Amino acid sequence: MKKSILYIFFLSFLIGCDQKKSEITNEILKIKAGKDFTIALDSNPSTGHRWTLCNYTPTSLIKLKDHQFEEGKAKKNKVGVPGKEKFVFETENIGHQATVYINFNYVGPAQNGSSPAKQVFYTLNIT
Repeated sequence: MKKSILYIFFLSFLIGCDQKKSEITNEILKIKAGKDFTIALDSNPSTGHRWTLCNYTPTSLIKLKDHQFEEGKAKKNKVGVPGKEKFVFETENIGHQATVYINFNYVGPAQNGSSPAKQVFYTLNIT
């Protein structure tokens, strides 16, 4: 009996060791078909972290047009100022309502294969 309890404790310890939990956000956006839209995410590339566009489906309804970092306001010559990573998409003029799912991960250099620091999931209702 003692061995079983120790074994269960040891397994639960191992399982919990490398399981960092991501901060997860879900948002719903209403988008006009045939128009561009921007998703702006808080970011600080000086920490080595950046947002990656992981996936969007269906891919035929939107297209990534631009991705850039816009530094926040700070005093002159300030290094490491956080800002926004902006992803600009263009939508197809489809003539009917549709739903697109997009997800982004905020990953750092030491997160190879492990959970991202943050995840954002968007549901786009295109009209």
